[in-house]
Order: sequence, then structure tokens, then C-alpha cells
Amino acid sequence: WDQAFDLFESALAIDRTKVSTLVNFANFLAEKPIPFLESNSASLNSTDSVSYALSKHQEVSQSLDLFNEAIILEPDNEEVYSNFGSVLCRVGDWEKGLDFIEKSVRLNPQHPQCQSRLGFYHMQAGNLSKAKTHLARSLALDPSDLETTLQLASTEESDPSTSLDEALRLYHHALTLNPEGAEAYFHIGKLLQMRDNDMEGSKQSFRAAIHHDPRHFSSLNSLALCLIFEGQNDEADSLLQKALALRPNHEGVLCNYASFLHAKRQNHDRAEELFKKALAISPQHVQSLTGYANLKMFLNQDLDQAQSMLELANQLSPQLLEIRKNLEECQAKARRG
Repeated sequence: WDQAFDLFESALAIDRTKVSTLVNFANFLAEKPIPFLESNSASLNSTDSVSYALSKHQEVSQSLDLFNEAIILEPDNEEVYSNFGSVLCRVGDWEKGLDFIEKSVRLNPQHPQCQSRLGFYHMQAGNLSKAKTHLARSLALDPSDLETTLQLASTEESDPSTSLDEALRLYHHALTLNPEGAEAYFHIGKLLQMRDNDMEGSKQSFRAAIHHDPRHFSSLNSLALCLIFEGQNDEADSLLQKALALRPNHEGVLCNYASFLHAKRQNHDRAEELFKKALAISPQHVQSLTGYANLKMFLNQDLDQAQSMLELANQLSPQLLEIRKNLEECQAKARRG
């Protein structure tokens, strides 16, 4: 990194009017790994706190200064506005960032990267309709863009107002662009479960994802859940352990493995450790609240605590009837002493 930094500095010393150098250097600075963020990722568990930390970082400040220089030199350069807007969104200035990216699209509507970037940040902001519009325009301009294909597929998958067919089509298109794409295989498996309850098709897709990327966390976790459902507990155990080794602080896999150890291995002490860890990381994680409460009920221990956890879970997810049923069972158990 230091060598690249020195080369950029030397290039600017020779010619500080070259906009492409200013933009490339600005992007380089904004992408620098920040040890503080990496070592404090567990405590910085929200977009706002990460953005705040980024905005205070010296290299990010220098990056913004370089973009401002580039705009003065070429005030109608769409790539300057697009890249500048992207960095502003990263550091939390969403309003100005989206304005800049939208300006880049107005300057050149035929620029696929500008359209794609605008779609991506609308997706991040939860504006799914606008996201799909701009990502689709980008893909029409450049059908070979793998990243845009995956982003549009993800947006279609996230939109409850549309069917899953278009998302599946796009993920299959992504595989034509990259036949070894683990992420596309994972989402195809996930969608086959959601749309068709196709367990065999899902397992095949998850296995394909793991074949191409043995460290694909989501596929390890999802395949394990399929195998637990079918009673293939030994392989499921191995997969969950691999997933947990990859992300030891992920509340979802902590909860899944704890539930597995309780229900399939009767290792209640280890299950309790994992539930406690999951809830320490995410105190409102509904699955961990219900799983830990169910363990307490099974052991007939601390029923008041179990009831409190189920009451919180019910407040967080009142639409889940199973939680209400478990709460009523817990209350009845407590009354019986």
C-alpha cells in the first residue's frame, strides 16, 4: 500500500491537472483497509457507526479533497461525480452522495457504471423501485457486467411485490458469465427453497457453491439446515462447525448450532454457551431468544427468564404464531411450578 501511495504522490507531483490520476488516487485512499474498523467490527455493528469512523479517517478526508480538485478541473465529468458520490455514501452523507451519482447519470445516461452505481446505492437506501430501474438500464447497456447482474438479482429477490422468477433468471445469467460463481449458486438454492420447496435442488446448488468456494459461509449454513431437516446430522454438524469457524461472532450460525446441539446431540451445556454468546452479540435476535427460552423450558430451569425472552421475541415478531404458542406453554409451566 505504501509503495502505491508513493507512486500516486509522484504522479501528482508531475501533473496535478490529470483528472484520472486524481480520481484513481481518491478511490485508492477511500478503499484503504482501516485497522480500527477491522479490530472493532463487533462494536461497530451499525452502518452509522461505521460511516462515522470512516469519515474521521485521514485518508478519507484526503480522498474527498482530491475529488473536489477533480470537479474544479472538469465540472462536467460524469465519472468524477459518480466516484465522488460513492465515497460520500460510504461515509454516511447519503443525500449529497446520491445527488452526485444522479448528476453523473444526467451528464451521461449511457454510461453503464454510473447507472449501476446509482442503482446500487438506491438499493442500499431501500429504494427498490429506483434501484431496479437503474440497474436494469445498466445491464441493458452492458449485459456482460457480472456485478450489476448480481445486484439486480438481489434487488428482485428483496422486493416482496415481485415474483422470484426474475431473480432466478438473473442468477442463472450470472452463472453464464461466471460458471464458478458461488454467490449465484447460493441464491439459486435459497430461491428454490422459497419458491418451490425444492429441497434436492437447493442442496445441489448449495453443494455447488461450496465446491467452488469451500469457505462460502451462507452455503455451509444453509446446506446444514437442509441436512438437519433430513436427519443427516453428522454432515450437518461438520458444516456448522466450519461455518462457525469462519464467523465465530455471527448470531445466526451461533443460534443454529446451539439449536442443533440441543435438539440432536443433547449437549445442553454447550448449546447454552452458544445461545448466550449470540444474545450478547445481538440481544434482540429473535431466533436466539426463542431457542434459548425453549432450552430453558426443556430443562425446566429459570422459567421466569424463559418467559421474559419469549415476551421480547413476541414483541419483536408478533406475526410468528409459534412464539406465542411457546410463550403460553412457558406460562403454563411456570404456573404449575
